[in-house]
Amino acid sequence: ASRFVPRMLGELVARGVAAWEARAEASPERALPHEAGEVRLWRFLPRLAGRFLVLAARDVALRPQWFLAVRRGGGDPLDPRGFTPLFPPDASGWADPFPFAHQGRTHLFFEHIDKKTGRGSIAVMTETPGGGFGAPAPVLCAPHHLSYPFVFAWRGDIYMVPESAQAGREDLFRATRFPLDWEHAATLLDG
Repeated sequence: ASRFVPRMLGELVARGVAAWEARAEASPERALPHEAGEVRLWRFLPRLAGRFLVLAARDVALRPQWFLAVRRGGGDPLDPRGFTPLFPPDASGWADPFPFAHQGRTHLFFEHIDKKTGRGSIAVMTETPGGGFGAPAPVLCAPHHLSYPFVFAWRGDIYMVPESAQAGREDLFRATRFPLDWEHAATLLDG
């Protein structure tokens, strides 16, 4: 599909508009509904309102919650078998996990979604000797939304680039005491 548009544009340039229009096929004729548009709209609105009420009731009864799921050893990401769910201890949410191995331990960085504001900050959980994860700890908070922590090592230091489009810039942070303490190292993109 990604090659379709460039191929068709190339054909349009090479063969011209007349050849392009000659390829067109007429769409099948369909009879228009006999009801006027306004009558159909008034019949549709109660169904639309019913759908809205069902979804609203579901959200009240079953509050959606974001959580993480971890599976060791890879595999098909669409196969739900073998995942261990990790739930926030309260009604907040967790999303966008990024595992990072350092000195023989795995640190799981993720977006922590505040239950009151919906704003994301970055937190980390460190693997325990038993293979689980310890309590989450905040590592990066800002007055704007942060998500998708990308952590990497370069020239002996560890860096993080969280998504921060709401701030209008993309910042780079360097670990001063890994994995908990970080300092602003540079602004990579501004505006």
